[in-house]
Amino acid sequence: MNFQLSSNRFHQILLLFIFSLVLSCEKEVPADDEPKEPEIEYELPSITIKSVSDITIDGAISGGNITDDGGADITARGVVWNTTENPTLDNCDGKTTDGEGKGEFTSNLQGLQPETVYYLKAYATNIEGTAYSQSKEFVTAEKKFAGGSGTQTEPYLIETPGQLDSIRFDLDKHYKQIADIDLSNYSSEDWIPEGHWIPIGLDDNYFTGSYDGQGFKIENLSIDLKETQFVGLFSITKQAELKNISIYNANIIGSVRVGTLAGSYSGILTNCYAQGNVSGNSYVGGLIGSGGSQLDSCSANVEVNGNSSLGGLVGAASGEIKNCFAEGDVGGGENYPNAGSMVGGLIGINYGFISNCYATGNVYGESELGGLVGSNNMEITDCYATGNVYGENDLGGLVGWNIGKIESNHANGDVMGGYRVGGLVGDNKGKVIKSYTTGKIEGITNVGGISGNNIDSLILCYSLSIVIGKERVGGLTGDNKGRIIKTYAKGNVSGEDYVGGLVGHNSGGTISNSYSTGFVERTNINNSIKRIGGLVGSSPMSIEYCFYDKDTSGQYDDDTKRGGIPKTTTEMMQQYTFYPHWDFDEVWNIDEGESYPYFKWQK
Repeated sequence: MNFQLSSNRFHQILLLFIFSLVLSCEKEVPADDEPKEPEIEYELPSITIKSVSDITIDGAISGGNITDDGGADITARGVVWNTTENPTLDNCDGKTTDGEGKGEFTSNLQGLQPETVYYLKAYATNIEGTAYSQSKEFVTAEKKFAGGSGTQTEPYLIETPGQLDSIRFDLDKHYKQIADIDLSNYSSEDWIPEGHWIPIGLDDNYFTGSYDGQGFKIENLSIDLKETQFVGLFSITKQAELKNISIYNANIIGSVRVGTLAGSYSGILTNCYAQGNVSGNSYVGGLIGSGGSQLDSCSANVEVNGNSSLGGLVGAASGEIKNCFAEGDVGGGENYPNAGSMVGGLIGINYGFISNCYATGNVYGESELGGLVGSNNMEITDCYATGNVYGENDLGGLVGWNIGKIESNHANGDVMGGYRVGGLVGDNKGKVIKSYTTGKIEGITNVGGISGNNIDSLILCYSLSIVIGKERVGGLTGDNKGRIIKTYAKGNVSGEDYVGGLVGHNSGGTISNSYSTGFVERTNINNSIKRIGGLVGSSPMSIEYCFYDKDTSGQYDDDTKRGGIPKTTTEMMQQYTFYPHWDFDEVWNIDEGESYPYFKWQK
C-alpha cells in the first residue's frame, strides 16, 4: 500500500516535469514584433496677413488669418516687422503676440518711427514650426508737427506739407514754420480736386491762432474752387496773427473773397509776401480778399483778375494799412475780360487808414479805378502810384473815387478813360492836400491833372501832367464845384470847350492863390464858342489872387474876365508879383528870376 502511494506521487511529479518542459520549449515572441499605434504626420500652418490700417506716426493695425493649423495646436501667433524686408522672428525690429489657436486675429503695432517704410508678415507656430504669410509694405504717417506744444511760448513747428495741412485740425493754436515747403508734389485724398489745396478753416471754421513763417517759403500753392467763397491758404482768420509768411508761385481761383494768404482776414498781419496769380468774382486781392485790423510791411507781386473790388494787395480793406506795396497788374484777365468797378493797384475799396504805401501795377476796369485805390472812403497819407490806369469813368492815377482825405501823395502813371479822369483822383468829393501828379492824362469830359471833377477841396497841390480831353479840361481839375486853395499847374492842356490852364469849368466853386503856366490849346477851331482861358476856361466865379503865364500859355484874357491875372514869365518869377496876398513865410518859396513859386513842403 505504501508502494502504491509512492507510485502515484511519482506520476504526478513526472507530469509536472513534462508540462514545465513543454512550456519552456514554446517559441518567445520578440519585442520588436509587438503591435504599434499608427504614426501622425504634422504640417506647418497656413496663414494670410490682413491689410494695414489706422496708420499713425508710431503705430498701425494689422493681423492675420490662420486657415489651417497643420494638424497641431497653434501655440503662438502675431505679426513681425522690420525696415529691411523679409522679417522673421529671428530677424525683426518688433513683433506682437496675439494668443493661440486657429482663425483670425488682430495685431496692434506700436513703437514705430514716423515717415518710415516697414515690411510686415503674420506668423503662426505649431509643433512642426513657424509659418509666415506673404509680406506687406506700408509707411507710417509723418509727424503731425515737427515739435512744440501749440502754445505762444512753444508753438507747433511746421516743416512739411502734411504738417501745414494739419493746422486745420487745431485752429486756435500757434505755429512756426522752420523750413521751405513745396506743395507741388503733395496730394491728399481730402483735397478736391486732387492736388489742389483746401483752404485752412473753410466753412466758417475760423483760424484764431498765430502763424510765423520766419521768412521761409510756401511754394506752388494751387487752389481751384471757382464756386467757393473765402479762398486762400487760410479761408477765414479772426483776430489771428500772421507774420513773416512768403508765398511763391501761387495759382488761386475762387468766387468771392479770394486771396493768396487768406480769403477774409481780421487781426494783425505783418511782413507777409505773395507772388503768383489770383482770380475771382469780387473782393479779390493779391494777398487778402477782404478784411482789416492791421496790415504792416506786407507786399504782393500778383496778377489779380476779377469783376469788382479788386486790389493788388487787398480787395476790400479796413483798419490800418501801412508800409505796404503791390507790383502786379489788376483787373480784367482771360476769365474776366471786362473788369467792373472799384479796382486799385493796392486796394480795391478802402475803409481804413493807408500810410506809406505804394503800387506799381497797371489797373484795368470800367469805373472807380485808381493806381493805388479804386474807391476811398477814409484816409490815404504819404503814398504813391506809378502804374497806368485804363477804364471809362472815375479814373485816377492814385484814387478813382474819393470821399475821404488824401494828403501828401503823388501819382506818376498815365490815366486814360472817358469821364471824370484825373491824374490823382477821378471824382473827388473829399479833401486832397499836399499832393502832385506827373503823368499824361487823357479823357473825354471832366479831365484834370489832379482831379477830373472836384466837389470838395484841393489844397496845396500841383500838377505837371499833360492833360488832353474834349470838354471841361484843366491843368489841375476839369470841373470845380468845391474849393481850390494854393495850387498850381504847369502841364500843357488841350481840349475843345471849357479848357483852362488850371480849371476847365469853374461851376460854382472858389479858386484862390493859384497859378498855371502850361500851354493851353483849343483843338476844335471850328467851334465858334470860345470857352478857353490861360487859367480858367469858364467865366469867373469867386476867383481871387490867381495868375497865369501869358507867354507860355498862349492865352491872354482881356480884363481878367476868365479869372486869372495874365503875367509875363519874368513877372511870374518875381515874388513881388504875388505880394501881399501870398504867404512866402510859411507856404511858398521862389527863386527870384529863376523859378515859379513852389511849396515849402516840396522836396
